[in-house]
Amino acid sequence: MKLTEMVLSIGLALFFSNPGYTMQPPPAPLDSPGFQALTGKADIIVVGKVVQVTETEEAAKTGREITVEVTLKIGDLLKGDVSGENIHIQESYPGFDSIVKDLTSSKNKISRGQIVSTSAGPRPYHGKYKEGDRIIVLLKVIEGKDKYRPLGSGTYDEYFCEFLIQAGGIKTLYFKFADDIEKYTRSEDEFIGLIKKLSEKNL
Repeated sequence: MKLTEMVLSIGLALFFSNPGYTMQPPPAPLDSPGFQALTGKADIIVVGKVVQVTETEEAAKTGREITVEVTLKIGDLLKGDVSGENIHIQESYPGFDSIVKDLTSSKNKISRGQIVSTSAGPRPYHGKYKEGDRIIVLLKVIEGKDKYRPLGSGTYDEYFCEFLIQAGGIKTLYFKFADDIEKYTRSEDEFIGLIKKLSEKNL
């Protein structure tokens, strides 16, 4: 088997066994003190509905970086001040295609050990957005822009603060809740009540 074929095979196997986060341990379960600290760091905390999701043309063509822009219709503003009924989220992260292209490039001389470590290394956390979904998200302002990114976006060892509102309660993307928070995740109202309580403690 050629080197490029081996790289692609290993990369794809690792990718599809756990998309984007192979061999990457999740953060410890988020407990109440940790969640309180996150509510304090957030510039904006909002409950909203995803009304539009777009990717930049450049990212779609090159496959080297994906930039997602999300329009979120505000349902309930739990912290911060915004004007208008919508808020705009922007995230950028490397696409899997770019990793495979870098590995298989004839300009890159790599060993088998480097192939595995590069393919299986930490990948930055990012949001998952679908039009019509309702989410609760803790946001930081992007400097110089009228847009925001979720806390933890672009990292691999912090809590990513986008929470999905589903029929069975509140769901996270990359970690679990500790027992002292888990009991509040069974309903949207209870979880929002917890956020308000923790936010007040930061005042």
